[in-house]
Formats: sequence, C-alpha cells, structure tokens
Amino acid sequence: MAIPVYPEGLPCPLRENYGFTPTNNIRRTPMDSGRARQRIEFPNAPATVNLSWIMSAPQAMLFEAWAAQVVGAGWFTMTLLSPLGFNEHEVRFTEVPVGGELTG
Repeated sequence: MAIPVYPEGLPCPLRENYGFTPTNNIRRTPMDSGRARQRIEFPNAPATVNLSWIMSAPQAMLFEAWAAQVVGAGWFTMTLLSPLGFNEHEVRFTEVPVGGELTG
C-alpha cells in the first residue's frame, strides 16, 4: 500500500512555534565511583515538530476528512523545512489534530 501524501492545495504549516525537537537517544548510567557511562541507545532518533495552520472553512473540512479517513494514526509524506531545506518527510500524527480557533 502506498504512503498517503499531504493533499495538494492545502496550505503549508505556519512558521510560528515551528521547530524540530529531537528525541534524546543518549542513555546515562551512574556508577558507584561517581562517574557515569554514556551510550547511544539507538542511532536514528526521531524528532517531533508542532505544526499549526491557518485554513479556510473548505480547506479545514478537507484536512479533517483526510486526517480521519485516509491517514488515521498511520504515516504520510509532506514537505517540511528542515536543516537540510525543503524536503519530503515521512510523518505521522502523535495526537488527534485540534482546531477550529478563530483568528484575526
């Protein structure tokens, strides 16, 4: 089964509060001597990013339907700005998207 793609025509995420937060993959074990041993627990640590959008009512309806019926809790691809530039990333929702707040 192909990985779903973020729908064309929906806006890009806002820049406000945009930033990748890497998962800490370093484990530290204290020893009786007062020193500690450190090791990399897993080589490829995932990162999280909080995204927010401003959408019109039709865009929001499309997004909500797509998130619920196509993606669910699975993976999808979307273009995100990372330290390497704009690239396609495989991402998934870790929480149910919330919204409907009035702006302006």
